[in-house]
Amino acid sequence: MKKVIKIADLEKSSYSMTEVAELLGFKNNRKLYNFLRQYNIVQDREPAREFLIVGYFEQHSKEIKNKEGRTFKLAPFIRVTPKGIVFINELHHLLTKEFYVSPFRK
Repeated sequence: MKKVIKIADLEKSSYSMTEVAELLGFKNNRKLYNFLRQYNIVQDREPAREFLIVGYFEQHSKEIKNKEGRTFKLAPFIRVTPKGIVFINELHHLLTKEFYVSPFRK
């Protein structure tokens, strides 16, 4: 049975990939990343440009500091918007085997 998620039901402005994986029923965020990479929604560790423009994802950078307190690296991370959660949910249900009927089936 398809789990329906509405944008109005989501409270926060963005969610971590771990929260999205838990919400949509993926085993962990690695499985979610693999699913998104398979369909070129996420390339390497960044969402594809068109999905950023549409507003499904937000890309942020976290500062990593050394012992002296100076920033030596910026680590990118992805946040998913409520629109993105609905998109991923619909895509996942569209591509699951229970809804897919092969054109070769008699």
